[in-house]
Amino acid sequence: MEKLFQQTLIRQEVIEQIGLMDEGYFMYFDDVDYCHSAKNAGWNILHWPYARVVHLRRGSGSVKSDVKARKRPRSYLYASRSRYFAKFYGIFGLWLANICWLLGRSIAWIRELINNKQPHTCEYQEQDIWMNWKEPLQLPILPPSSYEKNSLILLLLVP
Repeated sequence: MEKLFQQTLIRQEVIEQIGLMDEGYFMYFDDVDYCHSAKNAGWNILHWPYARVVHLRRGSGSVKSDVKARKRPRSYLYASRSRYFAKFYGIFGLWLANICWLLGRSIAWIRELINNKQPHTCEYQEQDIWMNWKEPLQLPILPPSSYEKNSLILLLLVP
């Protein structure tokens, strides 16, 4: 699973030039989308590997633990993935990304079969990557919130 940013600082000029994040994402890929848009607008993307964010609660979602347990991740992960690829690379780009994933997965499956190892993908992943392939830019149906309306989520930057 690729690392995504948990905390970011964005210059006011960037927001004025390219706007806010795309509200079509519920979670996942919204940060990658925003960085892609900023880069396309001529801004540099900087990464500070020493900054740390500590979630005092469990975090935003269960995708990381689901993937580790090889359980089926929530549908919005795949809906966001489809939206990102279609937005920046078109429907053909989304299809190409999925076909490349399936080719790589096929090679890994053969290696796992030969070496008698457990598959390292999540259940139904081969099907789920095609989620929203017909209309990837449609707005998602949001899952119900697990947080109370008045909850406070505090993030601390730790050196």
